[in-house]
Amino acid sequence: MTRISDREALKLALERYPGARDGKAAAYSLQMDNLKLKPWENPPMYGDVSNADAKARRLLKRMLDAGVSRYHPDPLAAIEAAK
Repeated sequence: MTRISDREALKLALERYPGARDGKAAAYSLQMDNLKLKPWENPPMYGDVSNADAKARRLLKRMLDAGVSRYHPDPLAAIEAAK
């Protein structure tokens, strides 16, 4: 299983979303897009904040269990690749 660090995931997000002001903003936008989340849903990168929805918490747990950074821009693809 290949693990990707948070720093590498943030760099990947910036490469995929060059107009973003920083890696976290890029990761947020790409997770929202790639997971087709509604505006009121949380991306998994924020799955451990107190008001996160259950879907975000479950996906964050899957990501971390698979060795995928919380900031990966395409969480489902990254989990699949980690198998």
